[in-house]
Amino acid sequence: MPYVLSWNQPQRIAFVRFNGDLSADELTEFSENFVAHYLSPSIVNVHLISDIRAMGKFPTRMAAVRQATEIFLKHDRMGVLVVIGSMHPLTKFLISIVTQLIGNEYRLVDTEEDALTTLYRFDNSLSTNNL
Repeated sequence: MPYVLSWNQPQRIAFVRFNGDLSADELTEFSENFVAHYLSPSIVNVHLISDIRAMGKFPTRMAAVRQATEIFLKHDRMGVLVVIGSMHPLTKFLISIVTQLIGNEYRLVDTEEDALTTLYRFDNSLSTNNL
């Protein structure tokens, strides 16, 4: 499995670390898992920190990326998506377009601490104990 999904802050902030190449099918699998185990059971918005620093190739077909990611991006409990790490310009463009089309907040940062700081600015109900 090219990703590890866990809680950074239980019931509020999920954290996914991608490792190696990621196919469109694997992205769909992640999306379905995130919805089933994190978003659907929640009664509040869940934010997602996505660490892509160790990720290799990413699907480049916009239709495939949109179809795979809208599974979670359109969920009514999806909060802000914060991505850690630099990415290929095409990947950055695809993610930016998809989040704009769906209407989600999206930020790109360099570190996990920056990701948490970004989320705390968006949602003052989050616990700042993790900083």
